[in-house]
Amino acid sequence: MVPMWGQNDGREDGSEVEDILARLSVAEREILTREGESFPRAMLEKEVAAGSDDTEKIARMTAIVGTWSNTNTGSVWEVGPLEDTPYSSRFGIGVARESDGSFTPLVTAVEDIVSADGNRSDLLDRLQSFAEFDRRQYLKRS
Repeated sequence: MVPMWGQNDGREDGSEVEDILARLSVAEREILTREGESFPRAMLEKEVAAGSDDTEKIARMTAIVGTWSNTNTGSVWEVGPLEDTPYSSRFGIGVARESDGSFTPLVTAVEDIVSADGNRSDLLDRLQSFAEFDRRQYLKRS
């Protein structure tokens, strides 16, 4: 497991995501952990509208979309790095599938959504499209 937003708190055992998921309702957790459920767009929209600070939103949204992706695409949490710079691993937090060598960075997509001025719908559309494409590809190979 990796720290969700690039601030290593010493927990790399999955407990950070588990803590975030524990704060969701039972129905919301089922959406994320039951294979075949629709992409959790409404949950992400709810998080964007929440009054929490941006760091908390990014962590929660990354945990939500990553958990859904892991359930529906056979992926696992993974860290980049994408570049050889001190902070580059932050941009590489996402999910990966060993079966086909794919890596989907999540944190930067979520950061874009949280920091966007005005209409975030297009950015949510893009994230949803990528996630659903990954699921379709996974199902073709399964």
